[in-house]
Amino acid sequence: MKRFLSILRVVILGACLAACGKNEQEGERQVMGFKSYLDSSPYVNELPCDTLDGLWRVLENNRPERQYQPMIEVGDELEFYFEGYTFFSSLNLDPTLGQRPAPFYTNRAEIIGAMGADPLLWPVDPVVARVGEDELFKGLDRGLQGAYRGDSLLLFIPAESGYGEMDMAQISKNTPLVFRIYVKDVR
Repeated sequence: MKRFLSILRVVILGACLAACGKNEQEGERQVMGFKSYLDSSPYVNELPCDTLDGLWRVLENNRPERQYQPMIEVGDELEFYFEGYTFFSSLNLDPTLGQRPAPFYTNRAEIIGAMGADPLLWPVDPVVARVGEDELFKGLDRGLQGAYRGDSLLLFIPAESGYGEMDMAQISKNTPLVFRIYVKDVR
């Protein structure tokens, strides 16, 4: 019996190590996909971009008055609108190119209408959340810290900082995400 338990422990440990290695490889593949996309996209390549703990934040509307707006810090309550997309390398996020992909979820009435959905059936109020209080998933929470009221951001979020191992409606587990965020207010 002891021998069986020892063998079982070795098999379980091996399976766990193999799964960890697979997740690390998938995470590295997603990071390389983000880098390739950001380097090759004429739209995104011209915008200010920074990396934050494995995710990328692109500022779509750099403006002189930005520095005079409240900056988002842990504990701040904020209001924001968003569009959520699953990441793929041919994703067209340039708003000047016309046809954009449909997000998996949004609270922007003009996007909901363009998708042909009934805006009366979708919530269109801004999200109100407190940063750093586990009200947002990890990548969204981290990507908003250091942004300012009035910012329009693209957040490229690897699966481990998004929904990770969970299937969320039409989003499969381990799917990298892109969120376009419009920060309405910071309190």
